[in-house]
Amino acid sequence: MFRYLLFLCFVVWMSSCKKEGFNTSPDALLTTSTDSIKFDTVFTGTGSITQSFKIKNENEQKLLLRSVTLMGGNSSAFKMNVNGQATSEISNLEMEAGDSIYVFVSVTINPNTQNNPFVVSDSIRISYNGQERFVQLQAYGQNAHYIRNQTIQGQTTWTNDLPYVILGSFVIDSTASLTIEEGCHIYIIILILKKVLWHIFLEKNCHRRI
Repeated sequence: MFRYLLFLCFVVWMSSCKKEGFNTSPDALLTTSTDSIKFDTVFTGTGSITQSFKIKNENEQKLLLRSVTLMGGNSSAFKMNVNGQATSEISNLEMEAGDSIYVFVSVTINPNTQNNPFVVSDSIRISYNGQERFVQLQAYGQNAHYIRNQTIQGQTTWTNDLPYVILGSFVIDSTASLTIEEGCHIYIIILILKKVLWHIFLEKNCHRRI
């Protein structure tokens, strides 16, 4: 009877030690809350909103992530934050059984010479137990004319080659006129109009949507 109890205790102890160790099997189950993150139009030179996804250890044992890597590195337009640490790569990250890690992603796109929207891509690689999982990143960049805390005076024309993004205050002098070409797109972030008397002329069909 004593030997049986001793053997039973040994089995329980071995089982406990096994669960407390790391799961090193290539079949270990790791999931992500999404396989891709997409950003709508991001104007060049301005930052995006921050999105996130979750990495979860679905096993009954701890799991060691060899690395979480932003593949474009420090030169990437995307920025990554893993559990509060801003980095392009983090190594040897321990995950408790059933635990989750949050990864936050944002993007800032540099201006270029393109008039049409363009795609910027990258990916985040998660490496563990000889396995790799990827989360794809994609953003649509758009160059623009930026109006920052500006007062328009005299005769001014906004062309339709690129969108206009108004940041901060925007003042049209009472003696000034602003002509906006048909097809011109205007995005207003913060608008403060300090003049009541001002004139905007829309070229060609003023009744058409711009």
